[in-house]
Amino acid sequence: MNKSNERTRLISQTRAGEDADGWHRAVLDDVESRLADPEFPCVFSRNAFKKRLVKFIFVEHHGRREIRSLGEGLRDYVELSRAWDGRLDTAYPLVVAFSREAVAARTVDDYHTFGWKILQELHEIDPAPWPDDIGRDPRSGAWSMCFDGMPLFCNMSSPAHRVRRSRNLGGHFILVINPRERFDVFAGDTPSGRKVRSNIRDRIGRYDGIPHSWQLGSYGAGALEWCQYGLVEDNIERVDKCPFEFGGGARPANVIAKSEGDLSVIEIIVSQGRIGDRAPGMTEGAERTAHALEQRYDAKGQYVGRPGAPVDDDWSVSLPAAGETLTALGQAVSASITADHRTVMVANTCAASLASLPVVAREHPDCLVLWIDAHGDFNTPETTGSGYLGGMALSGACGLWDSGHGAGLDPRQVILIGARDIDPAERVLLDEAGVRIIPPAEATARRVAQAVNGSRVWVHIDWDVLEPGYVPADYQVPDGLLPNQIRAILESIPASDVLGIELAEFTATPGEGTDGGAVDSIMDMVAPVFETVADR
Repeated sequence: MNKSNERTRLISQTRAGEDADGWHRAVLDDVESRLADPEFPCVFSRNAFKKRLVKFIFVEHHGRREIRSLGEGLRDYVELSRAWDGRLDTAYPLVVAFSREAVAARTVDDYHTFGWKILQELHEIDPAPWPDDIGRDPRSGAWSMCFDGMPLFCNMSSPAHRVRRSRNLGGHFILVINPRERFDVFAGDTPSGRKVRSNIRDRIGRYDGIPHSWQLGSYGAGALEWCQYGLVEDNIERVDKCPFEFGGGARPANVIAKSEGDLSVIEIIVSQGRIGDRAPGMTEGAERTAHALEQRYDAKGQYVGRPGAPVDDDWSVSLPAAGETLTALGQAVSASITADHRTVMVANTCAASLASLPVVAREHPDCLVLWIDAHGDFNTPETTGSGYLGGMALSGACGLWDSGHGAGLDPRQVILIGARDIDPAERVLLDEAGVRIIPPAEATARRVAQAVNGSRVWVHIDWDVLEPGYVPADYQVPDGLLPNQIRAILESIPASDVLGIELAEFTATPGEGTDGGAVDSIMDMVAPVFETVADR
């Protein structure tokens, strides 16, 4: 279950127990050892664990993808909680456990800082408006963390708690989340609720061996909710401030991966500076493609670099000449990913990926790169016969040689699709690096979907992957894919799983109004990337 590329998701206690190994198993064993103790003060959690009602989410890494996936799981939990029947013996808490690799923390304060960062990032992708009756400012007694319209109580438990043992559930940082409603029902500001709270505080004091925290209070009765999320070890006056900042109304639905296809966040980055271009019409092809995308999806392109005349030069000359354009492309892609936009890079040559893929590897280390190309583009300065910079793009991003624009892409996370013109020395490098290759005869939607296996992807398409005659491209070779195959492959991947797409090497024919059929074909092939669930 705990594979690094598996989606964060909501799972039942039973499923967690059946599938867990590695650090997931350690979390389950730690939680069980705490909650099986009859002295553990939270009778609600003990009851839920005994009845196997607890829900789990395991977070392998801390990154944008994981926060989105955590948001998916939390929204599933909220939807499930809306159907709660109001009985104590059917209440189910959510345990969100983070791997040690995800949390760079050693002290209680460090863990609390991390916990608030997670809550802030969840707030920033919250798909629903903040409830009107819940305070926006944590300094208000009416504030509570909310997600998808539901007020929540978020208990931060960490290995650093040595004094407050009730806030230590083992060797990993854990958020225990419950709908605030459950506390209001059983421990609210009523005579019976006050009695329940008093009993719980007494149990906490006995379990921890010190008086219960001064911060434990009752919601909306002068106590600050945020202080109770992360308790400090000592009974001292809190002088720290809550780092949570209210960000306004609901975010666009597409920031949670389940809600696909808000096309307003498409960002088109267009490479117009020469990057090893050897044929005329390559920057023009990128420009025509970008204009069609702008019109189709009501987006505005960001044009990078100035066109230059094609030259049949060696990579050692074309690479430094393209330095300014490559640097600007890398910065543009980085800004787009940071803004959580759907990144579309339209490039004159595949060499533009020397700038983009290192950024993708840094920001989305678990995603797969689908390199849809007639060639491997995996030559190095030592193996290249043509000296073409575009034929070394993928190997440079994978760190086989130093382009000066970064690396970091794991070749085992690259899938070549439609490749059929691979040099012998290049083939050796691909095999040694562990790059997967799906040749044209096997490049079906089903085969690609099986290879992707639910991972998020970054797609690169060089139009020479097609059978010649559909989209003009340099270095075309026969026996390629057909346009309907490209579309079917993209349709097999949920649009929300496509983090970005690169379209390269359309060699436009000189003259205004030419290649209209090629542009229309491109628009049709890539349309699935921008479709919503309802359109599918």
